[in-house]
Amino acid sequence: MSSALKAAEGNLTQRALESDAHAARILARSLQRELEDRTSVLEQVTKSEQLVAAIESAEANGWTDRKSLDQFLNQQKKVVDERRGAQSRELDSSWFFVAANGTQRWRGPYSADTVDHSYKHRNYFHGQALADGSGEHPRDNGPDDVKPISKPHICFPFVSQATKRYMVAITVPVFDAEGENVIGVLGRTTHLGQLLADYERHVVGQGTGEVDRVVALINARDGKLLDHPWMTPENLKAPGSSEPLTVDAPLGMKLK
Repeated sequence: MSSALKAAEGNLTQRALESDAHAARILARSLQRELEDRTSVLEQVTKSEQLVAAIESAEANGWTDRKSLDQFLNQQKKVVDERRGAQSRELDSSWFFVAANGTQRWRGPYSADTVDHSYKHRNYFHGQALADGSGEHPRDNGPDDVKPISKPHICFPFVSQATKRYMVAITVPVFDAEGENVIGVLGRTTHLGQLLADYERHVVGQGTGEVDRVVALINARDGKLLDHPWMTPENLKAPGSSEPLTVDAPLGMKLK
């Protein structure tokens, strides 16, 4: 009886692991498609001659008049939001435009805490991987010669100042009318957990006899826990929760 019970437990465990591996592959492919889709939308926006003209006009007057830029990008974001909403898909946390010198010149929704502030230290602007394994220069002590990206980029995860949760930004360069020089970077941000929200219900058991699952995202480079249902703004802002959460290397995963 004991031997049969152990064999049954072993079979159930193996089936659960195989099912989890299959679910993880589904989510990985879904995440890749989601990132590619969001990148493609931004690329279409940056090809607009109207956008390029609005940026060059605003830069020529020292950014004192950026009405055309604001109107164009606000409208583009509204169209994308409405389309995603109609499809019951998660919306972005924000869209933003950063000029070639690293200064944010537009954000939707608008935030006085970010607009006209420098973000040239962010990985989503320069796209560099630093020697220490991070993607960001020190905010107040970074190099002066940082250049904007020249091709679409998905940045290293970073912690939101507002929610304390990990976010990711997708950015694409905006070239001048001649297509030679980068005049800025257009991006969109989202919390990492939101990227999977549209697909998670397909792999998480909902009382149908399947194994109940909790979907979490882990950075394979350093073992940091990037997203988990426990990681709500309330929990992450609680006293003593400022240190990043890490996990041991998952079975079969080599951290590098």
